[in-house]
Amino acid sequence: GFIASTPEGETCLLSRGGSDTSAALIADGLCADRLEIWTDVSGMYTADPRLISGARVIEKIGYQQAQELAAMGAKVMHPYSIFPCVKKNIPIIICNTFEPLDKQVNTIITSNLESRDRIYAVTKQNNITLFTITSLDMWNNYGFVQDIFKVFSKYNVDVNIITTSQFTISTTTEESDTSRLLKLKAELETRYQVEMVHDCSIVSIVGDSIKEHPSIDEVMPTIRQNKVYIIHFSA
Repeated sequence: GFIASTPEGETCLLSRGGSDTSAALIADGLCADRLEIWTDVSGMYTADPRLISGARVIEKIGYQQAQELAAMGAKVMHPYSIFPCVKKNIPIIICNTFEPLDKQVNTIITSNLESRDRIYAVTKQNNITLFTITSLDMWNNYGFVQDIFKVFSKYNVDVNIITTSQFTISTTTEESDTSRLLKLKAELETRYQVEMVHDCSIVSIVGDSIKEHPSIDEVMPTIRQNKVYIIHFSA
């Protein structure tokens, strides 16, 4: 599933998640009843089991929530491998190659959820670089967001989280090429005040109706014990 060809017919390898995405596209094309992803774990976990001893398999989760988890650090599936199954509502079942199927607790990704008011998981992404870009000229003006991210695009630096205020734009990237980041920073500094902070982590809480969930009030004091640069809420 991870071997492909270029438009010119040359053999190439798909990157991470390539075989899962191939399977999802085939399931879509066949209008399959289900898609099974066989890997080295039985599903998506409520947290990284290597860090949290009490982490457990999420037995059922929606497509959008699973896609969010995959994008924010749950490496068991690639975000692209979920979307092909959404439009035809094909359930995705994650299975462990190394355990008998009848002894597994598996994750099922589906739209058929009994409840839509819960927290599914907490994820963590390391080796993140944060850019804080400031200019008083941003206030009551236009075009700054386009101007800033045009520079990111020029240096092929992908971003994941973006927050804005009247005078500041903050954004994070997983880019690891320091020389590329320094060139990006130098060009931005010709027009803006720029702070770049390496070795950050993104901690994500993924669930439904997050802002109304009582557990958030319990989590915030723990978050505040660490140095927090930005807090971001998205739908």
